[in-house]
Amino acid sequence: MSIRILFVDDEPLLLSGLQRSLRPLRREWNATFVVGGVEALEALAREPFDVVVTDMRMPGMDGAALLHEVMRLYPDMLRLVLSGQSDLESVVKSAGVTHQYLSKPCSIEALKDAVNRAVSLHQLLADSSLKQLLSRLRTIPSVPPLYVELMQCVKSNEASIEKVSAIIQKDMGMSAKVLQLANSALGTSGRIASTAEAVVYLGLDAIRTLLLTLHAFSEFQPAASSNFCLQGLWRHSLATGALAEHIIQTLPEDSGAHGQMGMIGLLHDVGRLVLAANLPENFERAHQLAMEKEIPPWGAEREVFGATHAEVGAYLIGSS
Repeated sequence: MSIRILFVDDEPLLLSGLQRSLRPLRREWNATFVVGGVEALEALAREPFDVVVTDMRMPGMDGAALLHEVMRLYPDMLRLVLSGQSDLESVVKSAGVTHQYLSKPCSIEALKDAVNRAVSLHQLLADSSLKQLLSRLRTIPSVPPLYVELMQCVKSNEASIEKVSAIIQKDMGMSAKVLQLANSALGTSGRIASTAEAVVYLGLDAIRTLLLTLHAFSEFQPAASSNFCLQGLWRHSLATGALAEHIIQTLPEDSGAHGQMGMIGLLHDVGRLVLAANLPENFERAHQLAMEKEIPPWGAEREVFGATHAEVGAYLIGSS
């Protein structure tokens, strides 16, 4: 079955060129091309699509406004930006409404890889309600003390890149968000693998905007009756990251994983945090089911959610 994609831009000539370039993919992709956000919403109302790919700066309804509407009306749809406006301001503006941000000029191979990878990750999740939840998810919640500490830091006159980075790199939710945004701003020209690099690239002003204006970070307080231990998950994730970083130091420098393993360890259980924060009743049901049936937690998650926390994490990190 071919992937149904809607391409949106305000330049008809650019759309015509893109249409010609995509002809070799016509057996894999069923592509439709429209001019502007209004025409895009009309097309979406007429027929279903799997993916929408839009430019950012368009007259009338810009890309960010269009994607807000798409997210509201069609939460299961994948949302990508393909724009010549890859400046940090545009990327930050689209935070929370796009799954991936690609910069023009973008090769057909890079576009194909981004779309097909996003669709493959989407198919990891069998449950439609879980797909809709994750597609609408703007933030990955943070450990409350770290969230409060970051809030106080950025509001103070003594805020610095070093202080902000030290806080963010201890939290999986905030780390995931800054990595997503920094790599989106870079487009296909590079890859940032550490929180420290991402914070430096984004800068203090962008972090302040994300935290205070766009609310791209949030804190999480589990219910008193919950079996989910946020502090335990936090300690486990930090320890895993530190151990992974220690192991990688024993490998040759050319292994390709240096500078990344600590972050991979920190984020490896991010799916558990997302499920516990957003679907607490089902998360508790999965916990009880694991104890009653004496099965591993991932087996219970599969029964309750239709996916494991590892697949949820893979979707969130891989589609950003």
